[in-house]
Amino acid sequence: MAYSDEVIAAAKSLYLKRHTPKEIQKKLGLNSPRIVYYWATKFEWYTQLNTEGVEDVIARRLAVLAERDHKTPEEHDELDRLIGHHVKLMSVRNKHTERMAEIARMGVDIPQPGRYGKEERGEKGAGKKERPRKTNDVSGLTAESFEPFTKKLFAYQLRLRENKFRRVRNLLKSRQIGATYYFAFEAFEDAVLTGDTQIFLSASKRQAEVFRTYIVKIAQTEFGIPIKGNPVKLSNLAELYFLATNSNTAQSNSGHLYIDEYLWIPGFRRLNEVASGMATHKHWRITYFSTPSSKTHQGYPFWVWR
Repeated sequence: MAYSDEVIAAAKSLYLKRHTPKEIQKKLGLNSPRIVYYWATKFEWYTQLNTEGVEDVIARRLAVLAERDHKTPEEHDELDRLIGHHVKLMSVRNKHTERMAEIARMGVDIPQPGRYGKEERGEKGAGKKERPRKTNDVSGLTAESFEPFTKKLFAYQLRLRENKFRRVRNLLKSRQIGATYYFAFEAFEDAVLTGDTQIFLSASKRQAEVFRTYIVKIAQTEFGIPIKGNPVKLSNLAELYFLATNSNTAQSNSGHLYIDEYLWIPGFRRLNEVASGMATHKHWRITYFSTPSSKTHQGYPFWVWR
């Protein structure tokens, strides 16, 4: 069967956004996913994918899955694994940066494979093994525990961090810059150190759950702490909620509020009224962040402070 140039272009667009050939087949009504593999080879679409870094690949696929309604169990599992991989990649990169900085300070040669013992390489069996931490137990974490993480933040993340204590932050962002990852970490750190309630409000429950997954993975990867529950209730009584804008329970909670992709949420004026009620007390902060949408959206006047 012959396909039009428009269909092939649509398939290419989905392919570069990290949709699988089978997903492209279903979305475009193709006879078989094999035709997608054929086009990718014939037109060398794969060469464009190869120019991306691993983190970019993961971010693209996460965006695809996070926005999908009615995920299958396999898609839920893939989303969970991808976020886990992303957090581990960031952790490994940070540890490598730390090690290189330490070497530079000491003025020694860059280590070569096999040169150091188990303890210096951080392999299993080096030193004493730590006891497994209890679920949601953050009693052992202090401000110093988070310092290694914060030293490797990007410039824009550092600026967000410097302005963390402002009553309102309003961020217009591009896609796949790590904002979800950063705000998940920021909220977890704040919950641990202050005991304050943290609330994530998204257009849908599935999008809000992405923040929860990031927090679970960060806590496990960076600090060895298993996190369970929804909402999450930490050992210091801090609570973290992950809610949809259409949730009846959204209005009954108060705390530091993060509103995700607010420029794409219908009925923004009503949402903003609800948000203001959730952060009525002066010590609660509200963080709005979103990719651009349209000047006709109800959130546009809010963005330009009209």
